Amino acid sequence: IFLDEIQECEEAITALKFLAADRRISVICSGSALGIKYKQHGTSYPVGSVDYLFMNSLDFEEFLWAMNVDSDTISMLGGLFRNKKYDTRVPFAVHTRMLSLLKQYMVIGGMPEAVQKFSDTGDYHEVDIIQRRLYQDYINDIARYALPNIKIKAERCYKSIPLQLSKENHKFQYGMVEHRGTSAKFDSSIDWLTSAHMAIAVNNLSAVDYPLKSHADSSNFRIYPNDIGLLVCTYGYELKAAILQDSGIETPSADFVLGRAKGGLYEALAAEILFKRGYEDLHFYRNKAGTVEIEFVIEGTDGIVPVEIKAGRKHSRSLSAILESENIRYGYKFSSQNIGMAGKKITMPIYMLMFM
Repeated sequence: IFLDEIQECEEAITALKFLAADRRISVICSGSALGIKYKQHGTSYPVGSVDYLFMNSLDFEEFLWAMNVDSDTISMLGGLFRNKKYDTRVPFAVHTRMLSLLKQYMVIGGMPEAVQKFSDTGDYHEVDIIQRRLYQDYINDIARYALPNIKIKAERCYKSIPLQLSKENHKFQYGMVEHRGTSAKFDSSIDWLTSAHMAIAVNNLSAVDYPLKSHADSSNFRIYPNDIGLLVCTYGYELKAAILQDSGIETPSADFVLGRAKGGLYEALAAEILFKRGYEDLHFYRNKAGTVEIEFVIEGTDGIVPVEIKAGRKHSRSLSAILESENIRYGYKFSSQNIGMAGKKITMPIYMLMFM
């Protein structure tokens, strides 16, 4: 039995426990804002009887499948990353094509309907129409599922994300949501957006040390949307053209439209890719003086790994400074450059994030 939009029927949610115990049938449920709707109505939730699967939009690797990139090419790239072959470069033709496809992914995003439309027609304008409708659907979902005292504030926070990422410092500022806005007024709205998987929150670290969670500052954070295509569509069609025509990721854009938004857009792309790879608890590091800034710091099997996204600037002084720590074995610099390694710094093409 497949029950869609199950949050609309509280009795069905309660019945899941008994259906699971009965074992004569398999039950699959889907719905919007699951987990939020339950809390609002005090539904008797079947704890211990349900397995969870969160459905993201397509990640970049799935986008490559939709664009008919052959599996041998993807396997070859994955092998270079996973086997740590830092002295082997990606063939020039493949490297160039992957960078081009990544820019397409930024413009199209991973929403299935948008990807299908582009696969069928190759028409960016038709994709843009779909994205704008889906973006409005998201706004409507806030009005539909958020509590009355949260919905207007959550909508304002969500709509402010493009502005937050267009400024030089991408820290989320409540003053950009509302004049003299405060955390006391809008904190619950941010929590709602992240709980509904409409946004990804990345907290700053007071120190790059184990465990990262214990050094996270929840009052200093950045917010990214869950789909890069929906973010880009909010800026306008001209920005999409600028992204597609941009020459290099790490070089400052000469296009006025792309301009200062470039760094924030590639950060949002990286946050989305990492989130879809299972890094749901992301952090960044920016010291108080603002002289050292690392876009993402993650924990892996090799310990703490700093991840720098070179968008709009060529130098990586911050990564070099962080790598001086004896507690960090290596760090990544993702840009449009090919594979390479210098000391503890590993350079990777930004599309390789799909294998992190």
